[in-house]
Amino acid sequence: MIDYDSPWKEITECLFPSFMEFFFPEIHAEIDWKVDVIWYSNELQAFEGGSQQGRKYVDKLVDVRLLNGQHKWLLIHIELQNYYENNFEKRVYGYNFYLYDKYDREVVSLAILGDSVDSWRPNLFERGYWGCNTRFSFPLVKLMDYGKDWPSLERSKNPFALVVMAHLKARRVKGDEDETFAQWKKEFFRHALLGSYTKIEIVQLTRFIDWIIKLPYNLDKRVHVELKKEVGGEAMAYVTTFERFAKEEGKLEGKLEGKLEGKLEGKLEGKLEGKLEGQKNFLLLILTDKFGAVPTWATEKIKHASEDALHVWGIALGKCDRLEDIFGT
Repeated sequence: MIDYDSPWKEITECLFPSFMEFFFPEIHAEIDWKVDVIWYSNELQAFEGGSQQGRKYVDKLVDVRLLNGQHKWLLIHIELQNYYENNFEKRVYGYNFYLYDKYDREVVSLAILGDSVDSWRPNLFERGYWGCNTRFSFPLVKLMDYGKDWPSLERSKNPFALVVMAHLKARRVKGDEDETFAQWKKEFFRHALLGSYTKIEIVQLTRFIDWIIKLPYNLDKRVHVELKKEVGGEAMAYVTTFERFAKEEGKLEGKLEGKLEGKLEGKLEGKLEGKLEGQKNFLLLILTDKFGAVPTWATEKIKHASEDALHVWGIALGKCDRLEDIFGT
C-alpha cells in the first residue's frame, strides 16, 4: 500500500505557508508569517497511548502567531486523512479537547481528507443528554473536490495545486495499468521542473511525486530517460530521486549552467554518487543561491552530515535569514 501520510507531512512542514494559502486562505491571511512557526511532534503521544483502537496516525501541530495586535498564539492541528475512518470526527474532537485542556489555549483543528468517498465529510461531532450538550465542528477540505476543476489546478502557481493533482492520480484501483501512471508521473515531474517554482519547492515537489506515485523499476528508469531528453539535464539536477540511475551508469558528471531565478549564475561540477551525496550538493546549491559563498565551517558540516541532519537544515532554510541560524551555531 502507498504511504500517503509521510510525504504529506514532509511537504506540509517544508512548504507550510503555501499549504495554508492554498487550502485555508482566510486563515493564512491572519497569520504573521514574519514570525517563525514552531512545530511539535510529541504532544499527542500521551493521548494516543491510552487508545484501545489500534494504531492511528498522529499528525504534527504547529504554533503560529496572528496579525491581530494581541500577538495571540494558536495551535493548529492538521489531519491528513487518506482513508475512510469510522468516528473520525470524534477522534479530532478528542485531540482538540486534549490540547485545549493541556495548554489552556485556543486550538484550531483543520482536516484534509484525501479519500475517494464523496459522501464522507465528517466535520461535526455532537453528543448530549438532558440539556448537557457538546457541539464541535471544524474546517474540512476534500481533495477530490479540486479534481472537478482540473484546468484551475494546472494554472495555479501554488505548489500544492501540483501536490493535489499528484495525490488524486496516485490513487490506484484494481486493473490500473502502470503505463498510465508512468505518463502521469512524467507529466507531473515536467510541471514541477518547468513551472515557476523556487528551488526548494522543486526539490520538495519532485520528492513528493516520486514518493506517492510508485512504479516498477523499468518504468521509473524510462521516465528518467524520457524526461531528461524533454527538459534537459540541467533541470533534472533537481530530481534527487533519480540519482540511483546515474550511479548505475558509473558516475554523474555535468555542469549546471545558467541563471536560477535571476540570481544564481554558475556551474555545478563533480560527481553525485548516491542519494546522500546528491542531497548534500543540492543543499550547497540552495545555500549558495541564498547567501552567496558558503564558508568552510558550513561546508564541513554538510560534508559529514547524516540524512536526518540534512532534512532538518533543509526545513530551517525556509525559515531562517541567517546561515548561522540554519545550523544552530
